[in-house]
Amino acid sequence: MHQLVDAVITRLRDPSDQVSKTAKKLLLELQKCYPTVFKQNYIDVLPSEEERSICSLILENKFDDATALILSTSPSKRMA
Repeated sequence: MHQLVDAVITRLRDPSDQVSKTAKKLLLELQKCYPTVFKQNYIDVLPSEEERSICSLILENKFDDATALILSTSPSKRMA
């Protein structure tokens, strides 16, 4: 599951709007499938504060804020 979450986070930074939207939807679906443990066991333990913030915003349905945070990251962190 950790590898899946890491892969989804990578896709959140994809320059393709369609790929990043799908990644956001996948995070929401994982939260629906595991409502009591997903955020606590997989999001809150991410090593990067930035990634925790982005995922938390998505889980709160704050997509515009999450997108702004993704775009504000340094280009070296964004997927090429």
